[in-house]
Amino acid sequence: RVTARTAEGAEEIYTFLGPWDTDTENKVLNYQAPLPRALMGAEPGDTVIFGEGPDGRTWEVVSVEPAI
Repeated sequence: RVTARTAEGAEEIYTFLGPWDTDTENKVLNYQAPLPRALMGAEPGDTVIFGEGPDGRTWEVVSVEPAI
């Protein structure tokens, strides 16, 4: 589970599980998908940029913890 702060200051919590547990409405994502892969391995304080151009988003990682 990753808590990340958007460039606008909002905090978002993402949980990464297997493809059978995906629930995008509740921000439970397949760990093999591009966004989770970008966030995995990041540590608190890291900045992660995902996407390019006008579709790009930036997050600051606030915390990383086990999902269960």
